[in-house]
Amino acid sequence: MSEYFTMPEGYRCPLCPTHDDDDFCWHHLLSTPICRACSHEIINLVNDEKRIDDSALDQLEAVTGLSYEELQVAVLMPEIRHKEKILKSRDFAANHQNSPQFELDEWIEMERQELARTRRMVAIAKARIRVRKKAEQRSEKEIP
Repeated sequence: MSEYFTMPEGYRCPLCPTHDDDDFCWHHLLSTPICRACSHEIINLVNDEKRIDDSALDQLEAVTGLSYEELQVAVLMPEIRHKEKILKSRDFAANHQNSPQFELDEWIEMERQELARTRRMVAIAKARIRVRKKAEQRSEKEIP
């Protein structure tokens, strides 16, 4: 999904500045290039229905100002759109299949199941955001 590129010598990923990296991609949430490892880690951090206790996730929430559910929506929606695009046609899917151990039909079915799981997770996150906002609105009305 991401296109990777190199950065000028000395550039450091803002999420892991203690070591050198070679491959970077633009990250829409941070508005800056981050390394390949961090781009994958961000997706993995928000890929659970319930928030895990993780210092990298704490850092991501602090840097973006987003809650876990807001991060899920912001990170996973582009993933959903990307998978939908790949699965629209069998030929397009064949060009994007990167698992040689699976036949194309098996791979497409696994991707469809993952897409459905991700959509459910985003729907749950959106519902939690709505509930939290309604609760905040009620508590604001109660304050004299």
